[in-house]
Amino acid sequence: SFNDIVAVNALYRPGPMAHIPTYIKRKHQLEPVTYLHPDLEPILKPTYGLLVYQEQIMQILNQVAGYSYGEADLIRRAISKKQESVMKEQEAQFITRCVSRGYDERIARELFEWIVTFSNYGFNRSHAVAYSKIAYQLAYLKAHYPAHFFAELLTSIRGQFDKVSAYIKEATSMGLQVLPPSINKSFGAYTVEHNQLRMGLLSIKGIGFQTVKEILRARGEQPFTDLFDFCLRVSLKIVNRAAIEQLILAGAFDETYSNRASLLASLDQAMEQGELFGGPNVQQSILPQVGMKELYTEIEDFSMMRKLSFEKEILGIYMSSHPLKDVRKLLQLNGYVSLEEAKISFRHRRQTIKTAVILQSIKMIRTKRGEPMAFVSIGDETDDMDAVVFPVLYREKRVFFQEEQMVFLTGQLDWRHEQLQMTIQNIDPLNPSQ
Repeated sequence: SFNDIVAVNALYRPGPMAHIPTYIKRKHQLEPVTYLHPDLEPILKPTYGLLVYQEQIMQILNQVAGYSYGEADLIRRAISKKQESVMKEQEAQFITRCVSRGYDERIARELFEWIVTFSNYGFNRSHAVAYSKIAYQLAYLKAHYPAHFFAELLTSIRGQFDKVSAYIKEATSMGLQVLPPSINKSFGAYTVEHNQLRMGLLSIKGIGFQTVKEILRARGEQPFTDLFDFCLRVSLKIVNRAAIEQLILAGAFDETYSNRASLLASLDQAMEQGELFGGPNVQQSILPQVGMKELYTEIEDFSMMRKLSFEKEILGIYMSSHPLKDVRKLLQLNGYVSLEEAKISFRHRRQTIKTAVILQSIKMIRTKRGEPMAFVSIGDETDDMDAVVFPVLYREKRVFFQEEQMVFLTGQLDWRHEQLQMTIQNIDPLNPSQ
C-alpha cells in the first residue's frame, strides 16, 4: 500500500533502520504486535506498535499526558536537543501529567524514555508522505514510460559522470539503447528516438547552452552534410574550435565521416573556409557535393582504445563498442569473469577471481617505508571497480600498470569501505587481436 512506501521513507535512515526487521515481521504476522499501554494502540497500530513518525510523539504527548499539540511540538523539539536540564524538567512534567490522568508512574517513565530514544531519529510523516508521492509517481513513469523517464533523469545529472554511468547501466538493463550524440539528431537534453535514448549535446564536456542553441539554429530543417558544411553554417564565434573538437571526439560527427583523427586534422581547413564563406546567414553549402571526401586530410584513425579513452573523458561512459565485448565469450571459456558477474557472485567473504579489464586510472603512492604501491580504477563492458596493488607486485610488474591498457588480472575480492574492492595478485598484458 501507499502507507508502506511512506514507512520505508521514514525507516530507511540511520537509527530507525534497526527496527526494519521488527516492522517486517510484525507486518507479516511473524511476531506479535505489542503496546506499552492499550491506549497507544490507536496511535501505533498503523506502524505495528513501533514509533516511526514525529507526529506519533505529538499524539502520545497529547492523548496520554494531556499536552496541546502546540505544546507537544515544542517539547518534542526540546527533547531532540538533548539539553540535560531541559530533559529532567520535561520528564518530571510528563510523569506528573500522566499520573494525574490515571497512568502508572512506571509506564510513564518507560514511555518518556522511549520518546527520548525515538527523538534521535524520528522523521516527519508529512515529509515522508510528500517524498513517497514523488517516489510513487517516478516509479510509475519508470515502469510504463522508461525511455522518457531515463531521458529526463540523465538530463538532470549532466556532468555528474559517476551517476551518468550508473543510470545508463540501469537503462540498458531494462532494454533501452543509448544512442551517441549527433550533430543532426541530438538536441540539448537527452531525447527519446524510436523508443531509445539519444544523448544530448549538453552531455558533452565543454559544450554549453549557447553552443547548442547556435547548432540547432544553423541546423534548422536541413541536416549538416559534413564538417565543412557545419563550419559554413554555424557562427564560429559561438561554436569555437574547442567545442568542435569535443564534438568530434565524442563521436557527434561520426554519421558524416567516421575517421575522427581525420576530422580533427581537417578542422583548420574547414574553419578557414567557414570564416571566409560562411556565417549565420548562409543558406546552403557552397562546396561542391561531388568528391567531398577528398577535402579531408586522410590519416590513420585513432585506435579503439584511444577513442574509448576520449569518450570516457568527455561523455563519462564508453559509447563505442567496448573492445572486451568482442572477446567476452572466449574469456568466459577460459575462466575469466566480468566485473558484473564478480559482483553478483560475491557473498561478503574473500574470494579469488580471474578477469580481463581496462586500467582506467592509476594513482601511485608510497607506503610509510617509502615503497611504491597503487590504487587502480578498473573497468570492462559491464561495470567498474576499485583495486589496490601492493609494493611487491607493483615493483615486479610496474611496466604493465599503464592507464588505458587492457590486462588480465588475478585478484582477491573483499568488502572494504562499504564497497567491493579487488586486491590485485597478478597482472599480464592482454591483446584482443591475439
